[in-house]
Order: sequence, then structure tokens, then C-alpha cells
Amino acid sequence: MQQILVVNDDGINSPGLLALAEAVKDLGKVTIVAPRNQRSGSGVSLTIRRPLRVEEIKVAGFESFVIDGTPADCVILGLNYLLKEKPKVVLSGYNMGANLSLMAPLSSGTIGAAIEAALNGIPAAALSFEVTTLQEALKDRPSGIDYAGARKAACIITRYLLQEGLPHGIHLLNVCFPPNVTEQTGLEITSLAPDFFKKMVLRKEDPYGMPYYWIKMMRGENDWKDGTDVYCLYKEGNISITPLAIDLSGLISEAKIAELKKSLTAESTENTEIESNRKGITEL
Repeated sequence: MQQILVVNDDGINSPGLLALAEAVKDLGKVTIVAPRNQRSGSGVSLTIRRPLRVEEIKVAGFESFVIDGTPADCVILGLNYLLKEKPKVVLSGYNMGANLSLMAPLSSGTIGAAIEAALNGIPAAALSFEVTTLQEALKDRPSGIDYAGARKAACIITRYLLQEGLPHGIHLLNVCFPPNVTEQTGLEITSLAPDFFKKMVLRKEDPYGMPYYWIKMMRGENDWKDGTDVYCLYKEGNISITPLAIDLSGLISEAKIAELKKSLTAESTENTEIESNRKGITEL
């Protein structure tokens, strides 16, 4: 039986974690490795300045491990120590709150775990549920989420990864479900929208008059481009599947690379000449 590793960033007690494990349990042997606490926004960060603690438990009959670290830590320990055999697929989710737009792959712990799997050559998918408000996303058990409605799509995606892997140049899938998803909800291949969230800083004071700060995120304007993950989820009400690559190198032509190199080299030479002139003036 093929091994499926299920991780998340909302922590071991998240109902979405168990729902995802239950959804795909007939497709392989599911093992859960999850953070002890909520680790949203941790990206692909690793714990390297302190030791990690691991506790083996049972979650609804699934072999499970709890890690006092990040989602990426969970993947690393799962692949290199905890699992008896290398998983065929890594699934990260279900996350509470859709991971949409360009910001998501650069900050989401859910996607971060999938990226860590991809870095190790394992097909992966990050799966998230949209919620009605950002306040709902902060709750341990958001209202209005129908996990049963996502089961069919989750199985389709997982079965594809198990049987086909991913095409060359694609390393993971970012999947976002609308809150009212059903078995009839459509699936669309999408691209990342520009940054969907606005950020602001709130300054407060504690009872002793000392300042502290919250980074607050708000959904952006409704100017959503057709074909993007945001448009698919909010305008069409469909399931968004965005293929992602982990190579962050700029995809530009050789001519543009040569032009960039020439400009930077010229500027570097110019700065060197300026420094030499300054040195000569100082010596005078």
C-alpha cells in the first residue's frame, strides 16, 4: 500500500487535518505528522536553534506524530526519521482560510510544508478552505465548512499525484476550496493573482503603557482578473488548482540576462573607479 504523509500548519487538533486524512485513507496508508500548536504564516521556516520534541499518538486510528516545530519541520522528520518508507505523496491541509495570490507561497505554512516535500522530490499538494470572514479563519473550528463536499476533489487530486506524479517543471499544487463546496463544484487550473491582501500595523498599549503591535491583513479590492485563483474562488465559486514551481529564478530571456549583466557590471566598474578616485584624493 502506498504511503501518504498528511501534515498541516493549524496544529494536531485542527478538524481539517483529520478530515483530509479521512478523505484519502482508501488510497493508501496515511500517516499524520503535525505541529503541536498553530503555526500559520511560518512558510518554509525550520527550527535549527533548539531541539525538537516528538510524541507518537493515535488520531482516529491513524498513526500520528506531534512535533513542537514548524510544518516544514514535520515534513523533514517524517521523511528522514518517522516514516518507515518514503511517502509517495505529501498532502498539507486542510487549512482554515484559502491560501490565495502571490503572497501565499511566500508565507503560508500549509504551502511551506508542500514546498519542503517538493524540495525532496515528492509530489505534494496544499489544500485550503475559504471561510466567510478572516475572523472565522482564526477560530479552531470555523463555521460553515463542509469537508464532505471536498472529499471527491481531494481524492481526484491525490489519486492523480499517486499515479502520474506531476509534469516536468511543476513541483506542487495549491488547491483552494470555496466554503460551500459540493461534489458538483467545478475544478479549474488557475494562476496566482497579485497580492490579494492588504497589510496594516495596529499599535496598542499594554496595562503598563508599553506599546505592542499587530500586523492586520484585510482582503483587497474586487478587481480580480479572470483565470486567477482569486477570481475562480470568489467570482465563479469553483475549486482553484494552481500549479507551482519552486524555482524562484527570474524567467527572462538570455538577451535580457546579458543586458542585466552588462548594466550591473558597468555600475560595479563605475563604483570601483569612484572609490579609487576617493582614495587618491584622501592620500593627497
